[in-house]
Formats: sequence, structure tokens, C-alpha cells
Amino acid sequence: MDRYEKLSLRLPLQLARRGHLELVECVTESMSSEEVRFVSPEVLLPDEQVEVDVALLAPNSGASASKIHLQFLAQVEGIEPIRLGPGFRVDCRIKSYNIRFGNAHL
Repeated sequence: MDRYEKLSLRLPLQLARRGHLELVECVTESMSSEEVRFVSPEVLLPDEQVEVDVALLAPNSGASASKIHLQFLAQVEGIEPIRLGPGFRVDCRIKSYNIRFGNAHL
């Protein structure tokens, strides 16, 4: 069980999968310091490790504001098809993370 409260957040997320060249564009649903839940257009595999970049948007930030990115390595723990639309709800355990400023690349 998660020791910290999950926050409902809708933030842009990109993930990289081993053996795949393309980044997958997703949206977060909730996050805590240990877990993240997001919606993916692609099905992921249980226990698959993914590299993730979440763009954190500062309130009232203009186009010239410095970007903040939370980048982390995560392990897929659960996958659930979305009933009323395309895509999959994915639950991941965060293994390690890093905060980066400016343009971040996976």
C-alpha cells in the first residue's frame, strides 16, 4: 500500500520502452512519491520497465518560463482496458527519479 497520498493530476507524460524507437504520449491520472497511474494508447506488459518524463507545469507560467520535468524509471504493476474509449489505464511503481529543468529528453 502507498504510504503517501495519491494526488489526482492530469499532466502530459512521455514514455520510452526498451526495444521501441518511438516515444508514447500519455496523460497522468494520479501520482504519489512511489506510484503513478496514467492512460496509454498502447498496452504495456506486466513487470515491463519504462523510462518516463512528466512535464510539470508551474501555475501562471508563460511560454518563456523554464520547464520542469520529473523523469523516472518505473515498473508496470497493472494494466486495465478503458471501458468507454481506446487506451489502457496503467499503474506503475516508481523505482528512481530525477528532476530536470529546461528541455528534457528521455
